[in-house]
Amino acid sequence: MNKLLTAALSVTFAFSMMAPAASADTSSVHKTVADFQDLTSVDNVLKAKIEAMLESGTFEGITDNRFGIQERMTRAQFAKVLTSVFGLHVETGATTSGFTDVPSDHWALSYIETAKKAGLIEGMTDTTFAPEESVTLGQFATVLLKGVKKQVDTSGSPWYAQAMKDAAALGFVSAQAEGGAAASRADLVIGAYAAIEATKPLPAPVTLSMLSASVVDAKTVKVIFDREVDRSKGVLTLSRGDSNVATETEWAEDGKSATLKLKDTALVTGDYTVKLSGINTGIVKIGTATFSYAEPTVMEEKYVLPVAITTGTQNVSSSGIITGEVAGDPTQSKFAKEIKVTAKTASGETIALPAGVIQSAVVTDPSVVKLAVTTDHRAYILGLKPGTAEVMYTYQLGDGVLRSATAKVEVKSDNVAATRIEVKNTNFTETATVVNGVYRSEFNAFTSMGLIVHDNYGNKFESIEAYDYNFAYLTFFYASNVVGDPAEGPVGTVDAFYGGNVRVIGNVTGFELRAIARETVTGVVGTSYVTIKRK
Repeated sequence: MNKLLTAALSVTFAFSMMAPAASADTSSVHKTVADFQDLTSVDNVLKAKIEAMLESGTFEGITDNRFGIQERMTRAQFAKVLTSVFGLHVETGATTSGFTDVPSDHWALSYIETAKKAGLIEGMTDTTFAPEESVTLGQFATVLLKGVKKQVDTSGSPWYAQAMKDAAALGFVSAQAEGGAAASRADLVIGAYAAIEATKPLPAPVTLSMLSASVVDAKTVKVIFDREVDRSKGVLTLSRGDSNVATETEWAEDGKSATLKLKDTALVTGDYTVKLSGINTGIVKIGTATFSYAEPTVMEEKYVLPVAITTGTQNVSSSGIITGEVAGDPTQSKFAKEIKVTAKTASGETIALPAGVIQSAVVTDPSVVKLAVTTDHRAYILGLKPGTAEVMYTYQLGDGVLRSATAKVEVKSDNVAATRIEVKNTNFTETATVVNGVYRSEFNAFTSMGLIVHDNYGNKFESIEAYDYNFAYLTFFYASNVVGDPAEGPVGTVDAFYGGNVRVIGNVTGFELRAIARETVTGVVGTSYVTIKRK
């Protein structure tokens, strides 16, 4: 059996001996603090200690309803308690004492001799022990200190002054106790309980390892342990080199992980260490975790733009829908580009960043590039004249860190030209109605044909956009193979105008309609067959 457990269990008999005239009935059922009238006003801390010892059978009461909490403790009784608390082997057959006042038939003879031999207790003189005298708190403190292998200093005045301080630090006596006063049964409960705790062997140290410390983002670090950490005591510290980084710790409920939130700054490129403190290092060997962090690097972007608005008559479509004001607005013009922020990690992986991260931007040559930053933190650029410029901007990710980057912009002198024309509606029907005795029909080829125009700057214009921006790439329309109803005489006419307006007059039942890019040498053509339905 464990030495300390044996000591704790053997205290039972010692306490029963403290009042031989009214010893407890050891055959009685297990009692609790509530069974003893003299424990009603005892403080909860002492009650808890008594309750634990009653439950384990370590202590008993003086009578069925009295614990005897304030009874005095004799030196003979104390000798027996000492042998029990510190697990000393007692030779019960001893018949001779080294003290003249301890006769051979004294009930405590064996305990007194055992405690004396262990160096725990001494006589009042070389020949007397005074077994029935009270134990003072100073004597009590001194003996308990010896029992737990502590050095005892008796050189002061009074001799027990330092012993009382040292015993109070270990919880053997109250810090306010007077060493010259007699020790009570309550003092024995407190001192014996603390001495048993003090003599328990420490568990073998375990190694608490940080399995990992990893970056969630530039303001958050996740730490994972291989076992539970006492959240009320554990303190995590983040450092870079010799400098600590201010953080707030959020522990997981199971105590096996924690999140460090950086307070006033964010991680910068470098090596970091996470340390754990506040845990009893006599029980736990604390490990550390290290990690490296590299700030994301924004990939350099290059934008190629056309001149936004050409001069002369081509700055507005024939319909007048697109004006120079709209085409020259970076936030609306199809000739503008949005600056996209794309970053790479230290390992070269691309990070797709969300839109709306740009905080501010400036352009090095406003005569070449027009710049606009919207309230939702998006930046747009538009070419004004051939040349090059740089846009320097700041951006902010979810970590709240403000970073800067540069984008290069080239505005080319090449005219905008259609490089491909797609036709969604290769066959469609229009309706002709009689006006002044003649069938007439008018429609817009861009929308009826479902045109999609691609230009040489990577822009894509669909349907009404193709119509609105035709002033730049100039798509023309041509009608051919016009047919009518032979029974109605001569075939009517089909006129296709710049801007996509098509007009059909007279005896026309169908025709072929082609959209042709201005740069005819490229062969960029889209064709639909139009059927005219007459009402």
